[in-house]
Amino acid sequence: MFHRISNWHYYPLVEDLLENGISDAIDPYEHRCQQISFFSRCLSTEEYIEEDMTYVEMLESKKDLSDYFAFEKKLIDFFIDISKKSKIVLLDIRSRPGKPILTSKQTVKWKQFDSPGLINKTITKGLREEYQYDFFLPEHHTIIVSNYDLTWPIFMLKPYSDFAVREASRHQLYVW
Repeated sequence: MFHRISNWHYYPLVEDLLENGISDAIDPYEHRCQQISFFSRCLSTEEYIEEDMTYVEMLESKKDLSDYFAFEKKLIDFFIDISKKSKIVLLDIRSRPGKPILTSKQTVKWKQFDSPGLINKTITKGLREEYQYDFFLPEHHTIIVSNYDLTWPIFMLKPYSDFAVREASRHQLYVW
């Protein structure tokens, strides 16, 4: 079921996201950024080069995937939990395959991202490099950007809410 949000405060940002992508679009807005990550800290350039950074790289190197699967489960559980507490808008801002959920017309369409099956499928396929969506929590002025490299930025727009950061920490995900 789709819902319409009109007179949305961040509508210009959403239009810009659709047109220009996250990096260019977010800059004009006051924001803070933290990361949800597979890694306990920000890796140095050398570590980044040496480390298997994606699920596909881990598969190719034939490493034990138990830590990866534990991260994937925590991330799925995190999204299932926050979907019970907040609306989540799926953003297809990077023209990934699949149907775009968001329109760039006068109203924004969103689909409540609260089905455990849809969450599991979306997060798993995103982490495994099949497709990606980004996630906007309008009530908390927060965008969570999915990445293949197992580190997902959380952009908190003014007025700042640390809701996603607190929930990620509660799910024992690394946040830095």
